[in-house]
Amino acid sequence: MPLPLSSLEVQRALLAVLESHRTRIATEIARRDQLQLLKQGLMEDLLTGRVRVAEAEAVVEGL
Repeated sequence: MPLPLSSLEVQRALLAVLESHRTRIATEIARRDQLQLLKQGLMEDLLTGRVRVAEAEAVVEGL
């Protein structure tokens, strides 16, 4: 049973699109990982009291 094949030019174009998407995905994953580390650090700072949130202090003082 013969299988139709795209021309080499079309195959290369498809490969370029796939590589572009792979690069974008890798970039987004790296950015997500950076943001997760930032979130973890901020949560640790807030939960340990190293950093105080001014708005939270105003609410507590108003009680």
